[in-house]
Amino acid sequence: MANDTTDSPDDSVSDPPAVGRPSLRRVERSEATLEGERVVILRDPLGIAESFALDADFAPVLDLLDGSRTPAQIGQSLRMRGVLDLPTDDLAAFVGALSEQGWLDDESFRDRWAALHADFLEQDPRAPRFADVFYPADPGRLASTLAAHLGDQPRTCSGASTVGVVLPHGPLDQMAAVLDATLRDLPPADEVDVVIVLGSDHGPGLLPYAAARRGYDTPLGPVALDTATADALDRRLPWAFREEIRHRSAHSIELAAILLRAVYADHVPPMLPVLCGASVLRARDPEAGERFVATLDALLEGRRALIWGSAELSHGGVAYGRPALDRAGVQALEDRDRACLDDLVRGRHGALRDRCAAEHPQGRPSGGPVLATFHQLLPEARIEVCAYETATTAGPGGVGSGVAGFAGLRARRR
Repeated sequence: MANDTTDSPDDSVSDPPAVGRPSLRRVERSEATLEGERVVILRDPLGIAESFALDADFAPVLDLLDGSRTPAQIGQSLRMRGVLDLPTDDLAAFVGALSEQGWLDDESFRDRWAALHADFLEQDPRAPRFADVFYPADPGRLASTLAAHLGDQPRTCSGASTVGVVLPHGPLDQMAAVLDATLRDLPPADEVDVVIVLGSDHGPGLLPYAAARRGYDTPLGPVALDTATADALDRRLPWAFREEIRHRSAHSIELAAILLRAVYADHVPPMLPVLCGASVLRARDPEAGERFVATLDALLEGRRALIWGSAELSHGGVAYGRPALDRAGVQALEDRDRACLDDLVRGRHGALRDRCAAEHPQGRPSGGPVLATFHQLLPEARIEVCAYETATTAGPGGVGSGVAGFAGLRARRR
């Protein structure tokens, strides 16, 4: 059999030494139609590179950016397969632009990451990143928006039995009804020692959990870090803070901090922010997540803790880089969401984890790791579903539509 030469170097063309064998980082890709043209939209879960759309004809190029080929080899492979005939200089320029913008796993990306990491570590509290995206940046407008959605009724009650809530983290207008139904009968600030905020992490973290040694700032004022809990966790489980940079793009906790300020104003209790990653359900070291939860649970012994989950359920459709949904598809996602909620309410922890971890064409429920952790920290609580609804969403630049499942949960002492 003749050797396959489709990926062999083209001796007649050489690559610039700096280009090497480019490798695309682990990023999100979705296809859409923009102004009649098919495009591929790239999104960086770490927020290092800015999202952009490129002609769908370039998708095969992205497929070959796996670190094993030079641009010349990539170009020859595409030509011999009859996929795309692109001059090597143009291909090298395209790869160079990807490198400069932080899309490749190379020194350019590592330099950008190091600069952002250093900047993030100097922020205490963490600065808002999603103002005027999910909520108004102006404090007056934000307060008015929250008041319009939540009204002026009291949200706390002395002696309340509530020990935890789970809320979505989308745009305020989309989840107003869920917030109103869930943010009730909360303990007042003087009856809460610490708020453990469990946020959904949509990035590719290696560790199941990433805690932060800093509070979160908001247009309404900061939510301070509970340094005593953070210090104790650091002494017992130092790896819990190893991937703190994941909090740079943690919009789930940023929205939770705003809601905490909306409920407690200037008397908001201190918090420990914790991101829950996908490896909570699919860990390479299954015991790591168990150790984290057991350690945190021990640290909270004898303290009045409020567990605050920031999580959503299914995210399906073109807006999320998945197949288009028809009515039956939407119903199937709603059914899965309700089954997850039923598992949680009935205390079926194993069934909940399995359901949230199962492969699905529309992806897994994004808040599965938060829901699983919420249940582990409150195994004896009575959990109730306050509200559930789906919201129609638009993709980047308004391209494509999708459906997101929003639920509000409240956990009470038995």
